[in-house]
Amino acid sequence: MEFDGSIRVGTSVTLEISGETETLDVVYKASKESHLSGESPIGKALLGKKIGFESTLTINNRPLPVKIIDIRAG
Repeated sequence: MEFDGSIRVGTSVTLEISGETETLDVVYKASKESHLSGESPIGKALLGKKIGFESTLTINNRPLPVKIIDIRAG
């Protein structure tokens, strides 16, 4: 499958979460802190999104501001 610039399993994504930048590998099930599970609430909300997307997600009844900074093919 050709990389279309969107978040999907197998990509590496740099996010700004609550003002802090973090780079994570998107996987089916997270096994490390550096992984973002496509099955997690954040993963489900971000799958298919592209660079520049920003939103305030509600996770565990708390607002979580998220912005996609970069996406790289795995």
